[in-house]
Amino acid sequence: MRQLNKLLTLAALLLLTAVAALAVLNWPALNAAATWQLGFTEVQWPLGVVILLLAALLFAPLMVSYLSHTIGTMIETRRMVADVQRLQKLADQAEASRIDGLRELISHEFNRLQARLDALPTGAPGTDGAKPPGNVDSSESSAGQAPVDGQRTTPLSHWFRAAS
Repeated sequence: MRQLNKLLTLAALLLLTAVAALAVLNWPALNAAATWQLGFTEVQWPLGVVILLLAALLFAPLMVSYLSHTIGTMIETRRMVADVQRLQKLADQAEASRIDGLRELISHEFNRLQARLDALPTGAPGTDGAKPPGNVDSSESSAGQAPVDGQRTTPLSHWFRAAS
């Protein structure tokens, strides 16, 4: 649609330029006096100038209509762009709010999980009588490893397997 408008505008400007060039080149012929009958009176006016004035009177309202439509479209487009930017900002804020909410939820759930893990026995299986639930094969067992910095040595997979 936009390319069509550009094409029509270009065609109108070319036509207007051609008419103006022909008028300038043929001005003596356009300016030749002619007799006009206006019903009750007779006047001497140049026929070419009168025709050019009538064409201008027809062209002017069309040009005003075209310009008002174009300006209205530009104003509406600017208004829509402003609305889209405002809605994009709202959407970005809502997304950031959801991300913050999810971050808080994950943090809360990890804290709950950490509290549950802290409540579990802290020794290796078999050293303090606590056994992890489920089947433990020798490759997953951490009984032969020493605790590192007070951390439990039981793999978390033993505890999570029992919960599921």
